[in-house]
Amino acid sequence: MEHIAAFILAVTCSGDLKDCHELPAPLPVYETYADCTSDLPAVRQRFETYQNLHIACFEVDPLLAEVDAEIVWDVTVEDGLTASVEPIEAEEVLVASKQPHNGYSETLHP
Repeated sequence: MEHIAAFILAVTCSGDLKDCHELPAPLPVYETYADCTSDLPAVRQRFETYQNLHIACFEVDPLLAEVDAEIVWDVTVEDGLTASVEPIEAEEVLVASKQPHNGYSETLHP
């Protein structure tokens, strides 16, 4: 299993930072933080046509490799692009299957 130590995040925003969205990084995860930072110039060049571009590498806590997690990010005037990997709480996870494990069909209601 690959060890993930860092990820690259590229985000473009409107001028007022109210409308931001992620851009697909060519290689989103890295085994070392140094590998990630060495790719930053190439990723910046790839997205140079975008206005208000924010690109950065972020470290990943190795303990989160064993749990379901999501990347939470924000862009602000004060801090620029910030991101972290946060564990997903168990009640937030829903598993769907075409066939029920007990042989019976059921309908889930919220």
